Order: sequence, then structure tokens, then C-alpha cells
Amino acid sequence: MEFRIKELARAQDLTAEELAQRAGVRYSALKNIWQGRTRDPKYMTVRAIARALGVPVEQLERQTA
Repeated sequence: MEFRIKELARAQDLTAEELAQRAGVRYSALKNIWQGRTRDPKYMTVRAIARALGVPVEQLERQTA
């Protein structure tokens, strides 16, 4: 699964470090998702990131056709 975390964070002028801190997740975990290294992250992590960005979890998923 691919995520739009980088795109959404940049739209809010947030760095990966700032978003990790705001979401309460490890920077390394966030960065791995951000860079596409982690394809199936824990739901709790994704939910925390979505909350920090102020979006529903579903909006983090990149839609592929």
C-alpha cells in the first residue's frame, strides 16, 4: 500500500520530524512509511499520523488505478 503522507505533510509545511513528534510515533517508523520502505505499517501508527494531519485514515492511502 502506498501513502500520501509526504504530500499531505508538505501541504501543511511539516517536516517528517515535526509530523512524527506531533503524531507521537518514532521518527524512523514515520520516515520508512514516508519513503515507501514500509508497505504495511501498523494501523495504530497510520491512525496517529492521520490524526496529526487532521485527515481521515482513508485519505492517507494513495489511490492506484
